[in-house]
Amino acid sequence: MKEYIEVAGYPGLVRDPDTGAILNVNFEEIEIAKTQKLLRKKQKQETEQRLSSLETDIKEIKFALNTLLQKL
Repeated sequence: MKEYIEVAGYPGLVRDPDTGAILNVNFEEIEIAKTQKLLRKKQKQETEQRLSSLETDIKEIKFALNTLLQKL
């Protein structure tokens, strides 16, 4: 494994001496971030599905109202 330089004051972060990149080596934090990202994506999809369903319902209601008004 490469020798990384610890970033002072930031546990879990190291610097790659070859590229200068700062890396997160706290695998627990990485897994938590991945899980949170998946949850946000799932919530966004659920919200989009509910919005689509509401739009469909509104279109059906408008159609029904127009049909009723034409019969009056």
